[in-house]
Amino acid sequence: MIVRPGWIWPDRNCRAADARRGKGEGSRAHVLRTFLAAALALAAGGAARAAPGDEIYARPGTMAAAPGTRLNLVCMGTGSPAVVFDSGFEDWAPAWAVVQPLVARFTRACSYDRAGSGFSDPGPMPRTSVRIADELR
Repeated sequence: MIVRPGWIWPDRNCRAADARRGKGEGSRAHVLRTFLAAALALAAGGAARAAPGDEIYARPGTMAAAPGTRLNLVCMGTGSPAVVFDSGFEDWAPAWAVVQPLVARFTRACSYDRAGSGFSDPGPMPRTSVRIADELR
């Protein structure tokens, strides 16, 4: 090892010897161990599991015609006034999976995918706030 004030640097020869013995970061054994650990963590940890109620967002809802595109609309509940959930930039309808069913208990609640996100068709360019508002009408 090379020791300098405030720094500890492994010697180049140590790294080369570790790699020959299969202990270095670039060795096949290290890569295999890392891959297996990640696969086990995903399988056991349930990182890919959906939250309860998310299954309604696994497929398109109603495809509503909008100027120059079609938007995916997911509605639930009945009543008036209707509440429309608009997701932020690059987000889509499942962002409201927790809130939307709660609001749908007492009125109509709709979330939609902006043009070009989720299940909606791509929209005309450029994407401006005025165009997005026009598509929502």
